Amino acid sequence: MEFDNVLYGKLLCYSSKTAETTILKINKDQSNFDKLLNRNEDSLNSYEEDYCSRNVKEISLKDVCFNDKVQFIDVREIHEQPKVEFGNCIQIPLTTLEQNIDKMDLTKTLVVFCQTGVRSLKAVEILHKRKVMNCFSLKEGIYTLIKELKIKA
Repeated sequence: MEFDNVLYGKLLCYSSKTAETTILKINKDQSNFDKLLNRNEDSLNSYEEDYCSRNVKEISLKDVCFNDKVQFIDVREIHEQPKVEFGNCIQIPLTTLEQNIDKMDLTKTLVVFCQTGVRSLKAVEILHKRKVMNCFSLKEGIYTLIKELKIKA
């Protein structure tokens, strides 16, 4: 294979497994470049929100202030165990989160939790897309919450 050619409009693919190279030709479509260049800032922000991951804020239980300015959101499904109930906690499953934002007290700091912390990260990402920025994903999950708050499960 010759490497003295310019790869303009081409993509060089290399397989480290087989040490083979392949060149793919990419057709240039000027209209797509023009559309991208003529986008306004709002549409670029929309593109970023749709396709770029955001930094989701995580918080450790030891850093949570337990007062009336915090609301806990349990995003586990209704059937999941253990059940927890304490004063400033509501359950909104991740699958219905977007439809139930109105049930949250958006004047408070929201601490979102699930079983292990995976779904709560997704929930905070969804809330950020809905411009709810005062929310955090609880790193440790429900078992640490139960243990620290001495909640009966």
